[in-house]
Amino acid sequence: MSFDSDAPRRFRSTEGSDGIPASPPACVLAEVDAAFERMEQLRAAGREIHFAVDAMTRRLVVEVRTRSGEVLRTLSPSAALDFMTGGPH
Repeated sequence: MSFDSDAPRRFRSTEGSDGIPASPPACVLAEVDAAFERMEQLRAAGREIHFAVDAMTRRLVVEVRTRSGEVLRTLSPSAALDFMTGGPH
C-alpha cells in the first residue's frame, strides 16, 4: 500500500498479486533516510548504536557506544527510534 498524496492518512492499494507493496510509502523512505543521516553523524563523532536482546528479560537493549565499546547511554527502543529519526531525545 502507499499513501494517497491527497490524503496522507489514507491508503490506496499498489500491491502486486502477492499482496506485497511495489515500494515502501514515501514516509517510510523519509524515515530510513533520516536514520541513515543520523547514523552518519554518530559515525563521524566516533559513536555507534548497538542492539542486543537481554538474556534474562528477553527485552531489546539499545546502547550508544564508542567505537571501542564503552557504553555511553542506554536507550529504550522507542527513545532509540526517536533518536535515529531526529525526534526528541
